[in-house]
Amino acid sequence: MTFRRIAAALLGIGAAGLAAGCSETQLVAHGVKEIVALSPEPEPAATTPSSGQYKVGKPYQIEGVWYYPKADPTYNVVGLASWYGADFHGKRTANGAIYDMNALTAAHKTLPMPSKVRVTNLDNGRSLVLEINDRGPFVNGRIIDLSRRSAQLLGFEQRGLAMVRVQAVSPENGLSVAERPVTPPEEQELAGAAPRTDVAVNPIDAPAEVVPAPPLATAAPELAPPAPAMFIQAGAFTQQDNAGRLAQDLSRFGVVRIVEVERDGRIFHRVRLGPIATVEQADALLQDVIRSGHAQAHLVIE
Repeated sequence: MTFRRIAAALLGIGAAGLAAGCSETQLVAHGVKEIVALSPEPEPAATTPSSGQYKVGKPYQIEGVWYYPKADPTYNVVGLASWYGADFHGKRTANGAIYDMNALTAAHKTLPMPSKVRVTNLDNGRSLVLEINDRGPFVNGRIIDLSRRSAQLLGFEQRGLAMVRVQAVSPENGLSVAERPVTPPEEQELAGAAPRTDVAVNPIDAPAEVVPAPPLATAAPELAPPAPAMFIQAGAFTQQDNAGRLAQDLSRFGVVRIVEVERDGRIFHRVRLGPIATVEQADALLQDVIRSGHAQAHLVIE
């Protein structure tokens, strides 16, 4: 399999870098994107030129990590979103479409191209349906890379990152449109044959004095949903001793907690860092934990 790399991934940019200004935001946004052109495969052609060729794709490897594309109509994942813009505008995406940073599109590591997903910003509740037509972002912990316009509408263009929920949009998960109902002819005839009856009308005297209507209630201002609590989960063990050793190792990064949960009659001990205040801090901390040798670490919210 042949890969064409366009752009290099930039890692470990934390909250301090993001606060420094627009140029740093651009680095965070664009540094996570890497366009991958896969070798041609015998798959059906696209229905429209803007969507590119329909492609699920074979397993591929980026920076030592393997990805396994597949169709998943039940896909429903929470994680970090980033965005990419002018550096890739007008260039071809992984399935041959032309990237338009002002269109409502996104890049995903494994979902088919093109396919639809609903992306919800968990910080402000905004939601969009986007078309997947590219691959990325190839940074651990980030689950989707949005076009610039999508990031603007979801309210995180300036920050560069957001905690989001990504859901596949398909008939299998109940998001299809129902057909227009049709009334059978026999039911229409029954309605027309209903007997007519007289209606009794009784006059009502006007009130002696006019009572003013009560003032209209003022609608309460719309409040953003509460920010989710974010944690980095580095492992889950049936043996509490194993969880304790991992917690001891992670204590250098911050507050560590061991959370017990029952699954299928078994007790698991989850080792978590947090809670973490911002997505910028969560992203930077996750990269540090992964680089320390805990490759399975990932973000969770409660």
